[in-house]
Amino acid sequence: LGALIVLNPRIKYLFGKVTMYTTYKAVARNALIWFLRRYFPDRDRLVEGIHPLKLDLDDPYYEELFSGETYMENYHILIQKIREFNENIPPLINAYMNLSPTMRVFDTVMNPDFGGVEETGILVTIRDIYPEKRMRYTRWQGWRANLKHRREEFSERLREHLGRITRKRKN
Repeated sequence: LGALIVLNPRIKYLFGKVTMYTTYKAVARNALIWFLRRYFPDRDRLVEGIHPLKLDLDDPYYEELFSGETYMENYHILIQKIREFNENIPPLINAYMNLSPTMRVFDTVMNPDFGGVEETGILVTIRDIYPEKRMRYTRWQGWRANLKHRREEFSERLREHLGRITRKRKN
């Protein structure tokens, strides 16, 4: 994603989804989704799933579970609770949670066309990505300084590769 940002400097948002498998324990999944919706809500209702999963997130259990006063306190509670169910926060979800304070989380739906996985929509505003994360994932200055050179190198390698394929087909 860092390359997308660098190669397309006018984009303002990254919109996509994070995936969880149905083998992930439902109570751990619900705690994670509740946490995400608490700290990264879609207050404007920008996106709604056509058939969102019914997750029972209104259960007072979650409000009582996350008794910390800060994001970090509740993040540690989340990690601990999920581990009690022998699960972990999926790495990609964990990375996005720590990318931007203004990320938005949308409905969770089942994707029958991709093995029945559960997918949750997310939106990240590029300008709100933490500066240290931006530098880590884009190496901002380095990308810009060498971008033309790397594009030329890539084009040359691609031409060579396509030439080899063409020669093999002729033989």
